[in-house]
Amino acid sequence: MRQEEETLRDQEWKDFFKVSADSVSLDEEKKERIFAEVQKRIQERSQNMYKIKKKKTMFVAAAAAAVMLGTITAVGAGTVEGLFTSIRTDQVDYRSGKEMKAAERVMGAVPKAPDQFSNGLEFQAGYLTSVNGADESGTIVESYPGISVSYGEDVSLFIEKVPDSMKQEKRDADAAAEYKGIQLELTADPYLFLPPDAEPSAEDQKLEQEGKLYISYGTDEEVHEMYQMVSWEEDGLSYMLSTFSDAYGFEDLIQMAQEVIDTETE
Repeated sequence: MRQEEETLRDQEWKDFFKVSADSVSLDEEKKERIFAEVQKRIQERSQNMYKIKKKKTMFVAAAAAAVMLGTITAVGAGTVEGLFTSIRTDQVDYRSGKEMKAAERVMGAVPKAPDQFSNGLEFQAGYLTSVNGADESGTIVESYPGISVSYGEDVSLFIEKVPDSMKQEKRDADAAAEYKGIQLELTADPYLFLPPDAEPSAEDQKLEQEGKLYISYGTDEEVHEMYQMVSWEEDGLSYMLSTFSDAYGFEDLIQMAQEVIDTETE
């Protein structure tokens, strides 16, 4: 029975990504209805399955001009059962970190993002988005603002203003550091990316069940990558600096996080 449930869950993930790819040309209202319906189906399949203990971030190349970013996660014991958000790469809101100062009115504080890191990575594009919380029926019950910033294809910075009612229980960090009194938490998670119609091996499914592997769909071929992230909180905002590239390690992420913290907002 457990294996059958896992197979159903895998199929729901595939359906999620297929719907994401088909929805990028729709308006926001229609897109939210589609995501809500997918979320509803996922929740229906997940009632008797193991609880997800930490955020899973899924990336899908939906179209040449759009990339969907979706998250499905358990959120405490409240009414919110899942989170999702999306961006359109052809609808850029900010072209520089300085332009992001205008987001203070919706974020509650000026979000920090350097125009260039000391390692040469430059601010490419910033997107103001909404992180939507859905209940068990798939209905959106609460939302909060977020900003997704890309630094080329390798590094991303996500900034969000999470209300207390939607804050998640934090997972144990793999490493930690402190900078100017701010706690930096670092995590590393292995991911397996598969084509939409591919089936993971029994070994990979077992690793996923044990929380040792995250499986996502949407690539042209099977790809194994390590997702590294450093996160912290400052001025009421949550920051997540992440990469799938093995060209960067924890020391590199810590250095970049320090440069984000040092970014002037005046």
